[in-house]
Amino acid sequence: MDPIPPALFSDTMPPVTRKGPHQLFVLRIESTPLDDNPEAAEVAGGFVVCWVDEDDFRSAEIRALKEIAREGWRPRRHDESHLIELSDCVSDEDARAFAEAQACGCSIAIYAWAIGGEEEE
Repeated sequence: MDPIPPALFSDTMPPVTRKGPHQLFVLRIESTPLDDNPEAAEVAGGFVVCWVDEDDFRSAEIRALKEIAREGWRPRRHDESHLIELSDCVSDEDARAFAEAQACGCSIAIYAWAIGGEEEE
């Protein structure tokens, strides 16, 4: 399955570019585990937060969708996105994700909810 849909959320808005490498795109995408994902038996879905080091939102969205699929999840719905700078990070977890994305191009965190249950990390 191609993780990139024919119409991207970023195609519904004017192009968004970052000011420089000190900014990253953060996308939160509601997703479900793929059938062959070992978590599928216990997890109904979740929000995948992707920290992406790309120059424009469309490229960041494509990278995020590919990373989500690589982790064994199927993107379902764009929930939110924004640009962020390291100084905006309010937690150590956010600062680590920012640094990882700058070093590797992308960092993801999955906040899943169990079948019939609540969200868990």
